[in-house]
Amino acid sequence: VNMVLSSFRRALSSAIDRQSIAENAFMGYARGATVPVNTSWSEYSSSLSASTLSLNADGEKTQTLLAERGFGIYGNTLNLTLLCNEGNAFIRNAANEIAAALKPYNVNITIQLLSSADMKSAVEAGQYDLYISEIKLPANMALTEFLTYGGNAAYGIDFSYLTCDEAYVRYRSGEITLDDFISVFNTDMPFIPLAYRNGRFLYTRDVISELYCSE
Repeated sequence: VNMVLSSFRRALSSAIDRQSIAENAFMGYARGATVPVNTSWSEYSSSLSASTLSLNADGEKTQTLLAERGFGIYGNTLNLTLLCNEGNAFIRNAANEIAAALKPYNVNITIQLLSSADMKSAVEAGQYDLYISEIKLPANMALTEFLTYGGNAAYGIDFSYLTCDEAYVRYRSGEITLDDFISVFNTDMPFIPLAYRNGRFLYTRDVISELYCSE
């Protein structure tokens, strides 16, 4: 059953155009993400094929994966609820894009906007089908909070059937390469990377400060 969920997540992932998410939902203040670590990281390099790491949607793959489970264009309708933070315009825009991208495949996404506190409670209680959120990774791109049972970003991840958590430990110990880990990650798809958000600088003329000089 859980491997079926992996195929569903891969189906949803392949329907999403990351380039559009970055350029439109995030208004250019982001780059599309196809791997769980930031590709600007100094230690990142990849020999994976361009098709494996494509930012563009792959509708044929989405339809094939959904059809295998009786869903998709000619199958049953799949109704899902997507939680997102009502106070983050970028996240709201991304949620709308995701819903629009999945609609042609007979997947109906109901977006539920919640306050930060209500969303945290809902996610902790498992009251969702999908949720979209942001996390800031440390400088070494450690994914421990995702791939460790009880991690702060591990909500909804079932470690009883995953292999990418073990692959991550092997990667960190030097037994396998980053590409090896990413390949396992993309098969398990415990979560769907969407974008790496750029830093923002905010300025307003409404804040005025007098300067007092001394010798």
